[in-house]
Amino acid sequence: LLEQQADAYETADQPERAVDVYCIYIALGRALGSFENMAEGFIGCLRLLKRERLIGPTLRCYEDFLTCCGERDEPLLAAQVAREAAEFLDRCGLPGGDSYRVRAAAYYRDAAARPDDEPSRRESALIQAVSLYSDLGDPAQTRAALAALADLPLRSARPPAASAASAGATASPATRAAAARRARYKALADRYPAPPPPDAATGNTSAAHTAAAPPAPPALGDRAGDLPVWNLDLYEWEDAGDAS
Repeated sequence: LLEQQADAYETADQPERAVDVYCIYIALGRALGSFENMAEGFIGCLRLLKRERLIGPTLRCYEDFLTCCGERDEPLLAAQVAREAAEFLDRCGLPGGDSYRVRAAAYYRDAAARPDDEPSRRESALIQAVSLYSDLGDPAQTRAALAALADLPLRSARPPAASAASAGATASPATRAAAARRARYKALADRYPAPPPPDAATGNTSAAHTAAAPPAPPALGDRAGDLPVWNLDLYEWEDAGDAS
């Protein structure tokens, strides 16, 4: 019903009403503990807010979505949301995009750290992290992500049962391919300089070798998912829609 109402408002060229409905959708998802409903609400809000070029509310919505992903332990979705936020700031000609890219890369690393996930998904997440760190000009993190790729188990299939006859057989083609892939990732990692030793006094690496911190996004206020939709609608009804 909420989806139908949001579509009706959008068709009637009332995007602010549709955003209200999506905010209620987010609140309903929180009340029911349904992450799917919350994600649908955030996606609907973001689509409309970006279309209206409302930069502040859009960033607040992104931040709330990221917080929700963190609470629900969805690092892969959080990485995609952070990357989309960076692209949005770039399109608007605003600083802060690199700050979201740093967060996206960290989320991808978190997703790749799940041992129970498919190795192919973990590999894909680390490749995305490598791409982001490379674009950010951070050789230390790029090297670390490539080294993690080299250490990653790249096969999810269960190995065949070994027999006495096959115990001394040569490695299978899949095993040789996995070994070659690990060697390639290690060779790529070795192209980047090793991190400097920690400073004896502080234990930190030299500032000269540390990537510059990207600028933070604009300051954010209230969360988009917590807008007082019911109060605002009641005020408007009591005032008969008269803004003055």
